[in-house]
Amino acid sequence: MISEEVKKLELENAKLTADVKILETKVECLKELVESYKKCCMSIIPNQVYTHKARKNTTVKFLDGSQQTVTRRSGERDCIETAIAYCVLKQLLPAADLKKLIENKEEH
Repeated sequence: MISEEVKKLELENAKLTADVKILETKVECLKELVESYKKCCMSIIPNQVYTHKARKNTTVKFLDGSQQTVTRRSGERDCIETAIAYCVLKQLLPAADLKKLIENKEEH
């Protein structure tokens, strides 16, 4: 009678130990996923903005250390918000993907 209970407890212990190992693996995978999301976010969060009025350009540095520069065209209004938005867009989406997106637009 006691030996049967011991066997049941040993089986339950083995099952729970296996469950713990599976959960530990899942936790490690989730930690790696969180780190990759952090890196992704750091690559599009602006950290510093530099402007050069004579050259008509704006450079934005991001938290991951990368940077993007945009130049204002002649006749275009000087707007720092627009320049920052262009830098973020340039960082987020490569030029080829942006052109493809524009080509495939739908008009309503």
